[in-house]
Amino acid sequence: MDTNTAKALGYKFTHTALTELNPDDDPTAFKRFILDHQATPQIRNAPPPIKQAFKEGILEAMLEFALAEHQDVCGA
Repeated sequence: MDTNTAKALGYKFTHTALTELNPDDDPTAFKRFILDHQATPQIRNAPPPIKQAFKEGILEAMLEFALAEHQDVCGA
């Protein structure tokens, strides 16, 4: 796996978690979802640059989601 693929996976997993999991039903569901995916051998055993790219994908999706939520709340 290369860094671009790892970043895309991190983004996809996070986007899925943010759009499909309801924090009102289970506040820890998102954290468990992400941690479970980071614990997969594909990520756990990856070299540091791959792990970093996966985390960057997670952060990118979280920031995108937060910005969309902010715009919805503020009407921007």
